[in-house]
Amino acid sequence: MQEEISFGTWLRKQRRALDLTRQAFADQVGCAEVTLRRIEAGTLKPSKELAGILLEKLGIAETERPQWISFARGLSGFPTQSVPLSNKPI
Repeated sequence: MQEEISFGTWLRKQRRALDLTRQAFADQVGCAEVTLRRIEAGTLKPSKELAGILLEKLGIAETERPQWISFARGLSGFPTQSVPLSNKPI
């Protein structure tokens, strides 16, 4: 069974995959570097608004953001991958 990943850990991995410093990413999303550092460390949960901006910048589809925001706010586990409509049986 796979260990649950925290939003902060997931966020840090995504930011690093984009080859962005914490300051550069914070500038893109419009928050302080210290705020992003605390979110990545797991000592701060982002507001719904900030979580939405973070997810938008990371390319999470708008239709999937509610479950990701819930994850970011510590209200649910890691979102499951959604199945594209074209792959559903008829």
